[in-house]
Amino acid sequence: MTTTQERCIALSQIIKGDRLAVAPSAYDALSAMLVERAGFSVVHISGSSSHRSAGFGDVGLLTLTEQAARATMIADSVSIPVIADADTGFGNAISVVRTVREFERAGVAGIHIEDQFTPKRGFGEASEGGFIPLPEFVGKIAAAVDTRIDPNFIIIARMDARGEPYERSMERAHAVTEAGADALWMGVGRENQERFAREVGMPMVGIVGRQQSFETYEKMGYRVAHVPGVLAQAACWGIDAALHALKDKGSEVELFASLPGMDDIGKWFRAIGTDSVKDIQTRYMGA
Repeated sequence: MTTTQERCIALSQIIKGDRLAVAPSAYDALSAMLVERAGFSVVHISGSSSHRSAGFGDVGLLTLTEQAARATMIADSVSIPVIADADTGFGNAISVVRTVREFERAGVAGIHIEDQFTPKRGFGEASEGGFIPLPEFVGKIAAAVDTRIDPNFIIIARMDARGEPYERSMERAHAVTEAGADALWMGVGRENQERFAREVGMPMVGIVGRQQSFETYEKMGYRVAHVPGVLAQAACWGIDAALHALKDKGSEVELFASLPGMDDIGKWFRAIGTDSVKDIQTRYMGA
């Protein structure tokens, strides 16, 4: 396994590089391990999928300690850098200080903090201008940057203020850049994405839309592309199919036999953790 410091350095190099890293959004250790198994170089912890896996809507109901505990398990299960959704920083700048400490201790390589209110407003309200004042958000980003221990721990400023005039978005971007953000996640419309990435001159992070290719995203200057929701929805489909097979046919055998690669994934699943346990037994238990 790699150390946390090594993963922070790896993510910092990606952010400062000239290639795009695709970071599928996981929500637990198992989904994160599958991201690494598939050959991706970064994994993202999805706040929305984490909430839904806990039975909540994506409105910031999970606490800092719950999210940090989840991040700890995920970071401990993989060797690649982990970017965690730190929501709004779980409060004001004072809360952000603790948020950074908790996530850095969790072993992730970076976090993104957004400019919505705490607690979050209802669905649709954020897109109508429900964002904290820019000076308050700048203070949060500055607090995050000043709190981190490892200078390679990445702080991403996420600004979801869609529908604002382009000049206002640029003002926000320059302000958080001066506060020390390592990368920006901007909620600008698709028609302004390329222009914004070019004119702001900062590493960009964001979500790849369904009608966009990774190649296009890379050419626009984006360095990390998150793909939220896909893994959680795929897991729901698979679990639902298995449950119906058990209910309707009394066995999962026929379903599994129809799925390409199911034997390999089954072997991988059954082997999780066994090598480390056998090593401990051999070294310390005389087994």
